[in-house]
Amino acid sequence: MAAGAAGLLLPRAFAAGRPGARDADVIVVGAGLAGLQAALLLQEGGLDVLVLEGSSRIGGRVWSLDNVPGRPEAGGAEIAPGYARMHSLVQRLGNIELAGWMQYQGNQGFAILDEGRLGSLEDWKKGAAASRFSEQERARFGPMGPFGVALGYLPRPNPLRDLDSWLDKGFAPLDMPLDDYLRKQGASEEALRFAVPRVAADSVHAMSTLAQLRSARFSEAMGAMDGLQIFAQGTSRVPEGMAALLRRAVRLRTRVTGLRTGREGAEVALADGSKLRAGHVVCTVPLPVLRRLRIDPALPAPVAQAVRNLPYSTAMSIFFAIREPFWEQDGLPESTWSCGRFGRAFVRRSPRGEHLWFYKSGAAAVPYRAMAPAQLMKVATRELHEARPSTVGRIEATFAVNWSTSPWTLGHLASRGPGDISRHGNDFATPHGNIHFAGEHSSVMMLGMEGALESGERAAIDILKELV
Repeated sequence: MAAGAAGLLLPRAFAAGRPGARDADVIVVGAGLAGLQAALLLQEGGLDVLVLEGSSRIGGRVWSLDNVPGRPEAGGAEIAPGYARMHSLVQRLGNIELAGWMQYQGNQGFAILDEGRLGSLEDWKKGAAASRFSEQERARFGPMGPFGVALGYLPRPNPLRDLDSWLDKGFAPLDMPLDDYLRKQGASEEALRFAVPRVAADSVHAMSTLAQLRSARFSEAMGAMDGLQIFAQGTSRVPEGMAALLRRAVRLRTRVTGLRTGREGAEVALADGSKLRAGHVVCTVPLPVLRRLRIDPALPAPVAQAVRNLPYSTAMSIFFAIREPFWEQDGLPESTWSCGRFGRAFVRRSPRGEHLWFYKSGAAAVPYRAMAPAQLMKVATRELHEARPSTVGRIEATFAVNWSTSPWTLGHLASRGPGDISRHGNDFATPHGNIHFAGEHSSVMMLGMEGALESGERAAIDILKELV
């Protein structure tokens, strides 16, 4: 007998499959954290697993830019104390070194760019924009200034008692536009102009209040910010280490075009016209990519609707090498925040180096959604120079990532619009015959990198349970 994940025991007859009929017991589509987690657990359960990845690298939305000055992270970077699966992986891999996030970022201040004017937070508080907040709201200005005021209207304590409470039907009335909810609680229009949701969305109106509360509940459970950690050698070392544990090497540059499930198992169609067969498939691609795959037979209507409707946010990162400390020239804090089209620009430090991270997300990113990296770097350089003249001659664009134009993501992160949770729940996690789905978008308890690992674990256990 072969020991399986979560204590399951899998007869070797299942692990052997049907000689000559299948290319693997399970084929996993996508070599991100979700796919690799599923593959490792299935392999430990005694199955022959093959992982396919369309791009030229392992990691998905975990991407350490090792050859870019400052060696920035293009994707997932920080882990919290409550990331139990990730911490377990770190221990298992053995050669992963963690460092304290606060040790490198500290309480870094920021300048505010508002209505074309750049100044310190204290200067902003004395200006006309601050006076447009209500007196009660002005009293709430803290280290985050105006950016945290609107979310202060969310209920305290959080009504979601457990990490999966967001799926309880009783909370459906909270599945409404976040800005509408905040207005009902008394938030001013000026506070809403500065509202920065905790989760990805292209506008405050496009975000479900219930999804916002879910994110807040998750953050509460994961631990305080001073417990955040980063990966000293880069986050990519985790998925790369996971892939190294697989008996079969990940097949890179292998684009999947379709999936089929039937009585004899599952089939994966590739872009070169070939097909691979397995007993089961675990599909971990983001939903905008899944929408382009041919699935036979078609997904049931409720699942198909959920896959089709779930929004993905827009985001891009442009990285700059810092030639000189420009903040010493203008006397302002290192980082710059804006509630408008500019976005945010942070000086980031880690054991890997220092760089300027210019980040556009949500409404600030939408106008740039279709831009190629070279164009993004050009536009971002001009915007930084205009907003903060001290950067002229002191920074240099080095790399840009636009998740919306990447063929492997076609968007940044899964969001939940008003009514999405009430209508679809977590339907995207529903297996379709011998096709199982995973990915951070289908997690229940966790979010982020920990959510991706949770989803891969769930898909693997579902398969192993079927075979016992």
